[in-house]
Amino acid sequence: MAIVYKYPLKFIKQQVVTIPRDGKIVDIEFQGDDLFMWILHEPTPYNSTEKLGIGIFGTGHVINPNTPNHIKTIHKGEFVWHIFEGWNV
Repeated sequence: MAIVYKYPLKFIKQQVVTIPRDGKIVDIEFQGDDLFMWILHEPTPYNSTEKLGIGIFGTGHVINPNTPNHIKTIHKGEFVWHIFEGWNV
């Protein structure tokens, strides 16, 4: 049985988040003024973990052409942010 858990993200260009190895990203969105990532995974303390690189770029920002997978575009006020996963960590 899997459960969706909430993980806080920093609103910075690149970061590393430790998540369970079997975790699947369900969503990334603002909740109020804070940015969160929801991950679906088994609720066991014995899960092995992995480091997931997350990149957040605004529209018009320069992004390396080898940028990994786009997973979400979010809006906050007049700004639009594009979120990518898979940075080398």
